[in-house]
Amino acid sequence: MKRFIILACNVVSLLIILDVIGAGHMLMMFLFVGIIPGTDNALTPTQMLALMTTLTTLVIARFGIYPILRKIKTASVKSNQLTARRLKRA
Repeated sequence: MKRFIILACNVVSLLIILDVIGAGHMLMMFLFVGIIPGTDNALTPTQMLALMTTLTTLVIARFGIYPILRKIKTASVKSNQLTARRLKRA
């Protein structure tokens, strides 16, 4: 219970600090307009397109492709183990 209270206080403190510095606004301005937080520089639309495409590809690969490949690899290893056991018995 004590750990939960400490964790809850830390999370609330972090949320308050992020709200005070305007992190939500900065994040939305970066995503929608390309303004780099803390500066007056902005990314061009081409740079933002390249960044978003790269991030989208990484997310799809991480959560879509790699789990499927891991399942296929696990299944093939198990079938190889079963085949090896059958050959040892013969």
